[in-house]
Amino acid sequence: MIWVALLAALAMVGQDLLSTWLVQAESEYRALLAGVLDTLNWPMGMAVTYTTVEALGGHNLALKIAVCAAVSVANFGGTSSAVRIGKRLHGRRPVPCCPHCPGALA
Repeated sequence: MIWVALLAALAMVGQDLLSTWLVQAESEYRALLAGVLDTLNWPMGMAVTYTTVEALGGHNLALKIAVCAAVSVANFGGTSSAVRIGKRLHGRRPVPCCPHCPGALA
């Protein structure tokens, strides 16, 4: 039972990592990298969808709660980690848009 929640959470982290890096690659016009990341992202999304739909469609309330909680935590953790890693990989730093603007949040 708990392995379903863990599988869904791991797939969500993978999807968040790939999705965030995909957006970064697209914004830098890196077509080949964006295409590879998009291709890898699709099976991750299917894994998240399959595991969550299967769990939510059953009659086990504890499993439903566990999967929802695990995927929610993984969603936050995966996206925030991917942004931090991507920022380091790409060397991006927030820059102000004008002299009076404090810039983007780090």
